[in-house]
Amino acid sequence: MSAALNLAEQGYDVTLVEREWELGGLVKRLHSTGDGADPQAFLRDLIGRVKSHPRIEALTGHEIVKTSGFVAISRPR
Repeated sequence: MSAALNLAEQGYDVTLVEREWELGGLVKRLHSTGDGADPQAFLRDLIGRVKSHPRIEALTGHEIVKTSGFVAISRPR
């Protein structure tokens, strides 16, 4: 989700595909960290930002079954 937000903030359209029915992955299972941070608050904020971003389409309950093609990147000399 962080990568999707980063790309979207750079002006790219992003399709985020999540196999589960909810975003959050393994972080949904964490309720504390060693430094006392609240991972659930972080996750709620991150999910909210992803869902409300106009350049991100989040597909939950989906799975990628095939990909093709490539992205050409030019590098400065």
